[in-house]
Amino acid sequence: MANPDHLERLAAGADAWNAWRQENPAIQPDLSNADLRRTDLIGVHLQNADMQGADLNGETIADADLTGANLENANFERAVLSASQLNGARLKAANFREANLRQIDLSDADLEGAVFRRASLDEVGFENANLTGAFFFGARFRYARFSNAVLRDVNLFQTRLANAQFSDAELIGANLRNTDLTGANFSRAVLRGADISGANLTNAVLAEADLRGAEAEEAVLNGANLQNARLERVRLVSARLESADMSNAGLANANLAGAVLEKTILTGANMRAAALENARIQDAQIYGAAMWGLRGSPAVEERLILTPTDGPLVSVDGLPLAQFIYFLIHTSDAQNFIQSASLKTALICGRFSEHSQRFLAAARAALQGRGLHPVMFDMRGPTIRALGDGFLNLARMSALTVVDMTGISTLPEPMSAAVEEGALMQPVVDKSRWTEWREMPQLRARFRNALPTRAYDSSKPDASFLGESLRRTTVKTAIDATSADPKRAQAAPAGPPTGTA
Repeated sequence: MANPDHLERLAAGADAWNAWRQENPAIQPDLSNADLRRTDLIGVHLQNADMQGADLNGETIADADLTGANLENANFERAVLSASQLNGARLKAANFREANLRQIDLSDADLEGAVFRRASLDEVGFENANLTGAFFFGARFRYARFSNAVLRDVNLFQTRLANAQFSDAELIGANLRNTDLTGANFSRAVLRGADISGANLTNAVLAEADLRGAEAEEAVLNGANLQNARLERVRLVSARLESADMSNAGLANANLAGAVLEKTILTGANMRAAALENARIQDAQIYGAAMWGLRGSPAVEERLILTPTDGPLVSVDGLPLAQFIYFLIHTSDAQNFIQSASLKTALICGRFSEHSQRFLAAARAALQGRGLHPVMFDMRGPTIRALGDGFLNLARMSALTVVDMTGISTLPEPMSAAVEEGALMQPVVDKSRWTEWREMPQLRARFRNALPTRAYDSSKPDASFLGESLRRTTVKTAIDATSADPKRAQAAPAGPPTGTA
C-alpha cells in the first residue's frame, strides 16, 4: 500500500513535491496501488518511485519524469501522457488501453505483457525495450521506433505501424497479421516463425532480416527490400512481390505458390526446391539465381531476364529454358562441355551396398581410364524414377550406361525406356548372386544397344570388360543415325549374343 505521507505531499502540488524530492534524494516514494485519478501529475518528478498497481485511469500526465519508476500492473487506461519520460521504467503487465502516449520515450523499459489495445503510439520510442508478449491489437504506431527491442510472441494484429523502425529487433513468433507495415524498417530483424499473413509491407525494408519459417500468406511486399534476407521455408502463398528486391535472398524450400513476382529482382537468390505452383513470374531478374529442384508449374513465366543490370538484356520465357540459356551465355566453354557430356559421360546404376563398393570403384576407374566422366545413380532410393525424363536425357547423351542388377528383382522402367531411346546399356551382376532380369533376352533381341549381361567377382572385381562394351558405342551411334524415331531402331537386326563373363 502507498505511504500516506507521500500521498499527502503529492497532493500538495508539483512544486512542493519536486522540492521535497530534491531535498530527500535517498527516499523512494511509495505510491503503490494508489488511486491517482484526479491527481495533478503535470511536471512532477516520479523517477524511481514505487507505483506498481497505481490507478492512473484517464489521467493527464504531462512533462512528468517517470524514469526508472516501478509501474508494474499500473492502470493507464485512457490516460494522456505527453512530453513525459518513462525510459527504463518497469511496466510489466501495465494497462495502456486506449491511452495516448504520442512521442513518449519508453526506451529500455520493461513492458513484458503490457496491454496497448487501441492506444495511440505515434512516434513513441521503444528502443531496447522488452515487449515480450505485449498486446497491441488495434493500436496506431506511425513512426514508432522499436530498434533492438525484444518483441517475442508480441500481438500486433491489425495495428498501424507505417514507417516504424524495427531494425535489429527480435520478433520471434510475433503476430503481425493484417498489420499496416508500409515503409517499415526491419533491417537485420529476427522474425523467425512470425506471422505476417495479409500484412501490408509495401516499400518495407527487410534487408538481412531472418524470416525463416514465417507465415506470409497473402502478404503485400511490393517494392520491399529483401536483399540477403533469410526466407527459407517461408509460406509466401499468394503473396505480392511486385518490384521487390530479393537479390541474394535465401528462398530454399519457400512456398511461393500463387505468388506474384512481376519485375521482382531475384539476382543471386537461392531458390532451391522452392514451390512455384501457379505463381506469376514476369519481367523478373534471375541472373545468378540457384533454381535447382523447383516444385510445381508456374501459371506464368515470361520475359525472365538472364543478364546483369549492367549488361545487354537477354530474356526468355520458361524457367527450364532460362536455366539452359543462362548456362550457355555465362559458361565460356559451354559448347565444349555439351560436346563432352554427349559422349564423355558414363552412367553407373545399381544398389551401391557395401558388398558392391569394390566393383563400383573398379568400374569408375575403368571408365575414367577411357577418358569418361562417371555419373553414379544409387537405386536404393527413388532417384531414377524421380528424375523421369532427366534420366533419359542423361542416358541418351552418355557413351555407356552400366547397370548392376545385383539385388534388383526386375528391370526398372526408366532403364527399358532408355534402351528404347537408344542408350547403350551394359548389364552386370555379381556372379555369386547370378540372376538375370527376365526382360533382358527380349530386350537384347529387339535392340542392339542392350548388351549381353556380364558377371563380376566381387572379391576380386575386374571391370576391364567395360572397354569392350565401349567399343559397341558405334552401335549406339549407328542406331541414333538411323532415325530420330527410336522405333526404327527396333527394326535393326539384333547381333549374336557374346555371352556372359
